[in-house]
Amino acid sequence: MLNFLPPLLTLEDVDYDPNRLIMEAYRIFRKDFIDNKPYFHATPIKLAQGIGNDGKENTFWHIISGTDKKITISKILILTA
Repeated sequence: MLNFLPPLLTLEDVDYDPNRLIMEAYRIFRKDFIDNKPYFHATPIKLAQGIGNDGKENTFWHIISGTDKKITISKILILTA
């Protein structure tokens, strides 16, 4: 079993507020990828260059949505309905 992953972050964890869900996911992303520099087999993991117009790294949007574009709150609501 993989024990290195944190618990799944859900809308329930943020009182069903999708904006708070994104803010909390970004806080975790910053802690794991910006403030700390992760490695894979002694090789540093580097983020792709690029900051979206919302101030969040494109890599953040890619990790949480599979695309480099900002996802909308309506998409979160559809995915969690």
